[in-house]
Amino acid sequence: MKSGSLVFWFAVSAAAGCKPVVESSVPPGLDPIEENTAALPDDESVNLQSSDTDDYHSTHARGRVDVDITTVAACVATPEVGVDRRRVADFEVTEDVDPAYTVSYDVLTTVIDTVTLEYTVSWLQGDRGDGTYGAHWAKTDGSDLLEFLEGSVLLQPIEDGATDVGIIEHLGAVLTSTEDTEQFTGDFYESIRACAHGEALPTYP
Repeated sequence: MKSGSLVFWFAVSAAAGCKPVVESSVPPGLDPIEENTAALPDDESVNLQSSDTDDYHSTHARGRVDVDITTVAACVATPEVGVDRRRVADFEVTEDVDPAYTVSYDVLTTVIDTVTLEYTVSWLQGDRGDGTYGAHWAKTDGSDLLEFLEGSVLLQPIEDGATDVGIIEHLGAVLTSTEDTEQFTGDFYESIRACAHGEALPTYP
């Protein structure tokens, strides 16, 4: 893993599986993977801020959804909402993979392009104990062509009953760029927004 916080997340998660779950405790690892530098828009839209490192491409997305945080959190917890449906040919979900978390699942993903890629993305989600909601995802198995993938979601209530949606993705893979991370984070926001309003999820050719 290239992120110390992610290694800590998996280590604590594995240890928690051997102990009784204390309902009042907040599971570790639900903080954003880093501070989100994108600005929160005034209307129901999303702003993106991207950069590159030697190891991965990064996009920070910050959007507003004019729906309460409980409804928005239920949408983030819906596996199909977080799948990169623009690229994914097929996916299979295994629910409840970590009992320490309110929401946990693995997504076995198949992408068919020049070559066929198959990999697993693991998701952990839950209430952070302060009125906010957190989620993490990361590639945990599969094709080496996808070298590194991790991301986070932070939902925060806004005073007027709307929700601040913060999304961050890090992607390290051959023949990719910040165009890919911007496309995914923008699509993810639009899927969350559509779901929260009871609309059909966006479709792509």
